[in-house]
Amino acid sequence: MRIFLVVEFSALSLIFYYNLKQKILRKLILLVVMCFVTFSVYDYIVSDAINFSYIPLAAECLIILIYIIYFFYEKIQVNTFIPIYQTNIFWIAVAFTLYCAGNFFLFLYTRNAYKDDQFRFQYALIYCTFTILKNIFLCIGITIKQPKENNQYDDFLTQHDFPDLTIHKKNT
Repeated sequence: MRIFLVVEFSALSLIFYYNLKQKILRKLILLVVMCFVTFSVYDYIVSDAINFSYIPLAAECLIILIYIIYFFYEKIQVNTFIPIYQTNIFWIAVAFTLYCAGNFFLFLYTRNAYKDDQFRFQYALIYCTFTILKNIFLCIGITIKQPKENNQYDDFLTQHDFPDLTIHKKNT
């Protein structure tokens, strides 16, 4: 079985599960993980032992891209004091956006052309390039020191003297 593929997809799904706010989508991610594991096992059983099936890889790339697009959409909707590029999850999302977008069509086309020697060279070049870019952005995401949002907001409020603008009702 493609254990690495299933573990990688499950781990990435878990990362986005904890970084998305909408509860319905979080439940949907759990359902997608179960469906993907089932699909990977089925594809392993059905595919012949000689050729490696790239369809689960292409499916993984497509689903991860959908996660990331929705993640960025959700981040656009929220106002924060921290720029998004100073967060770890941003760099992780960028890394996998490049990797998945760069390799999606490559994985789809591989089934038909992998026997061609020139294609194998191009495949290795493209795959290695996007893997190296992914790893560079993951290193940035891991090493970046993320500022704490609450402390900055609290410091801002304590440094400025704001008048009390609340309306008080008179007890009559």
